[in-house]
Amino acid sequence: VTETPQPAPVPAAAPAAADGAVLEAAKLEPTSGPSDGLPAAVVGLGTLAALLLATSLVWLMLRTLAWEPTWLPRARHAFHEAGWRASGTWQDFTDWVRLGR
Repeated sequence: VTETPQPAPVPAAAPAAADGAVLEAAKLEPTSGPSDGLPAAVVGLGTLAALLLATSLVWLMLRTLAWEPTWLPRARHAFHEAGWRASGTWQDFTDWVRLGR
């Protein structure tokens, strides 16, 4: 049994707004969403600023009191030495790659 294809329905046009209906709708309060208070982005930025301020104050207090963990000077020295060795290796490589030598 073969079916004949049915034509697609034609969408109906939306009814036109009555005179002044758009202006009345613009005057209404929104029915959803925040009606008062601060936007979430402002609250987020304020929270981020407060965390940054608190972290800065703790860091300043620790630096003022000259407190540092026992492992920090050793780690600092190790990272500086690793950087020095890496820069030396890079310098050797650039000398090797340089043309005319």
